[in-house]
Amino acid sequence: MIAYAGGTFLAGLQVEVSVGDHARSVDGPRRTATIESLEFVPGEVTLQVSYAGAGDRYLFQILSDHATFSPVPVESLTGQPGAAVNIARDALSRLARGSTTYGTGTAEEWLRQVGMNLWSEMVPAVIKEQFWQLRGTMASLSIASANDVIPWELLYPVSGDNDNGFLVEQIPVMRRVHDQTRSRRVSVSPPHFIVPEKSPGNALDEVAAIGRHVGPSAAGQPIDDLSALLELLRSGDAGLMHFACHNNFRPDGGGSMIELRNGRFVPVMLSEARLRRTFSRRRPLVFINACHSASEVPQYTEMMGWARQFMAAGAGAFLGTLWDVESRSAAAFADAFYSGFTAGSSLGAATLQGRLAAKAERRGDPTWLAYSAYGDPAATASI
Repeated sequence: MIAYAGGTFLAGLQVEVSVGDHARSVDGPRRTATIESLEFVPGEVTLQVSYAGAGDRYLFQILSDHATFSPVPVESLTGQPGAAVNIARDALSRLARGSTTYGTGTAEEWLRQVGMNLWSEMVPAVIKEQFWQLRGTMASLSIASANDVIPWELLYPVSGDNDNGFLVEQIPVMRRVHDQTRSRRVSVSPPHFIVPEKSPGNALDEVAAIGRHVGPSAAGQPIDDLSALLELLRSGDAGLMHFACHNNFRPDGGGSMIELRNGRFVPVMLSEARLRRTFSRRRPLVFINACHSASEVPQYTEMMGWARQFMAAGAGAFLGTLWDVESRSAAAFADAFYSGFTAGSSLGAATLQGRLAAKAERRGDPTWLAYSAYGDPAATASI
């Protein structure tokens, strides 16, 4: 059960119900969820996207302070979205690495067409109509989804004379998983930096630039050891965890992996933190500035990835990427993001600042579109 005020997420409560023939009714323990505030943010819109799996059935619903529209079911899709997503992700990764024959202008045009195709193919006609009704008053868009692999950050809305570029360069576009809580303040202090030995060549420069915004590492030196990282995670004391590293991602089921001294860090190692909600006291910002760090793979009954694990463990916000990123553009995103966020910009606005800085770094590079940001778009930094 999820509570909204307009398009602003307030709180969620998970309830499991068992039904059986001739079962005896038993009163269960009382369950409650704390709602810190009932205030909504004007212009904040939520797009709920649920995916049932069987028959590729999607359900869309737009919530806003201007209107709460009815859910829109999509009975079936022509093909499997996951296969199309993998093809697009591979092409975007090659483009970020510069390993295609596209020139700058051709690459930008290809990106536009991909974004328009996603808008055309994946967004139901009724949702398109509702979007254009709200677009003039829309200050941010949060996409709430579960078990969904679609790269919504690529959306390029267009209709007649309405063509203002990718949606993520117009307004802040955020994501939310169903088991995350609302965090109006996100901690960036004390900061911790995780830089494994085999990281991009500019990783330490990236950390130094971020340190000018958030202060030096609380650990003195960046963490490069798995045991030290796990100890930090168990303590719940980090106010910021910024990873400048490589993330090895296998879409065939292996998922994400970060190679550290003395071992590999994988999302399942956050299971205890998730069960105990270890990070809910400080509500830290977690930023894994690496390739595919927001990508997920199926596991048991839900998707598994860094974003879902950190947010379910109580993190205030998470930033990651959906495909390969170019290191200079990634560093430009991080520098601009932290500059804005620590200076008072909201989480959503700072993410938008980061995107535009990365876009300006190298034309035709899709790195700026790769970022997925999880959290309250109106959240501010706690320093």
